[in-house]
Amino acid sequence: WLSPPDPSTDLEAARAVVIEGTGSWILESVTFSEWNSGKRQHLFLFGPPGFGKTVLITMLIDRLQEIGSPRPTLFFFFKFAETGKNTFDSLLRSLAWQLYCYESRSRKILDKLCAVCSDGISQPETHQLSAYVTMMMQSSEGASIIMDALDECTTSDEGELLSWLESVSSDSSLAGIKLIVTGRSHLINRARSLFGAENCVILGQDVGNVNAIRTYLELRLNQDRDFIVKSLPQDLVDELRNIVRNNADDSFLLAKISIEALAGCSSLDSIKSTLNNLDPSRPPSDLIQIYGGIIQSIPHNHKREAIRLLQFAIWTESPLTLSEVNDIMATRIYTAPRRFDVHDRLGSEDDLLQKYHAMPLFGLSSYEEGPKTINILHLSIREFLLADSQFQMAAASIPITLTALAYIKTIKETPEEALEDFPLAKRAAKMILNFARYAEADDGVFSEILSFLSHPAAMKRWYRLSPTPTWDRSKSALYFPCKSGLLRVVKRLLELGRDVNEGNG
Repeated sequence: WLSPPDPSTDLEAARAVVIEGTGSWILESVTFSEWNSGKRQHLFLFGPPGFGKTVLITMLIDRLQEIGSPRPTLFFFFKFAETGKNTFDSLLRSLAWQLYCYESRSRKILDKLCAVCSDGISQPETHQLSAYVTMMMQSSEGASIIMDALDECTTSDEGELLSWLESVSSDSSLAGIKLIVTGRSHLINRARSLFGAENCVILGQDVGNVNAIRTYLELRLNQDRDFIVKSLPQDLVDELRNIVRNNADDSFLLAKISIEALAGCSSLDSIKSTLNNLDPSRPPSDLIQIYGGIIQSIPHNHKREAIRLLQFAIWTESPLTLSEVNDIMATRIYTAPRRFDVHDRLGSEDDLLQKYHAMPLFGLSSYEEGPKTINILHLSIREFLLADSQFQMAAASIPITLTALAYIKTIKETPEEALEDFPLAKRAAKMILNFARYAEADDGVFSEILSFLSHPAAMKRWYRLSPTPTWDRSKSALYFPCKSGLLRVVKRLLELGRDVNEGNG
């Protein structure tokens, strides 16, 4: 009923990038010691993109769980690219469920909310859920709540989230609730008014981050197969190490993206060229320059496909699996006829991102259960890409819609087989609905939609793959474009003589 997001997967993913022997400075700091002892009730950690805030938060969570605090440790990671983890409502659902699991006295309160919602038939409004979570916290003996990346909460929810934090921090009945939150520096003024300037820690030029970057570089250079097989001359290794370290300054994200870009180079010349682009003596040395350099360095024969993959990653509601990525790339949309060809799949899914030279911009997640997934590595990358018109909805919806139409139209008939052997099927069926309305102005998309609507087998397959279609399957070809707001398509179908009353309208 509540369908809370699971933050443990994000904790697991963050643990995977923690470098042993680094980050201990935050655990040994006076600030954390005072918070843990109760001298400080709340902490707000600030820093610009790439300063390793998520890794530090992960280490704090692990330390609290390790020492066996008498109060439960609740946590939540805001994720900009996941619709179930980027809203105030999703935070509340997660906290409600965690309190329900840890605090027996909280269970009756959430059970009451379920009863109020017609025994789970309806969903609570966000303000209603907020009130019940507050009651659950009040009934508890206290809790430590750790929240990462407040800036990745949707813009429309950010104000409500900050107001909720203010109410939690100022409510005397919640004195047993302790908070640690992280966010970008633009939130600092509001946070100082909420928690007090003395409880706001600005992450900057610290020895801990510098040491973490140095350790990370040595591990990659000495243990990463991408560098070992290249047998790089020692003078080039030294140059690479110095340039990446200096270029990164104290930004772990910059170091990671730089080393990924170098790992993907196929020759000494390309490594030297990439190093030249990274050299901090050639200003400006920052995230924007690095991101732009990666896009520019994609070989011409792969650039269009790499751009398409980035467009998908930006606009999908949930991370793409590597098998979905494989099928996206195996769907031809730039040559006629547009179609999916199983023989165009790459044999190794792990080679996908390297082939298209976009690996530095992606994060790869692998959990004990479930397939490997990819997503845009960092919010700052998404912001950089969206500043370019080709990644905005109007332009990105065109290749996304063409891919989805071609995929559904050319895969096999049997729906059971489609779900098992064609991993993109369900997502493609949903994407046709979500993106066609933005793309129909394009002549190519317009033509493909008309062709799709006149293809009975494709329409039947689409209906079967759509788990909760919003239209009546018995309706005419006009029904779908009308329901989806495809005005240009509707006009053309009427010009072709389609009857608005066909199939009972």
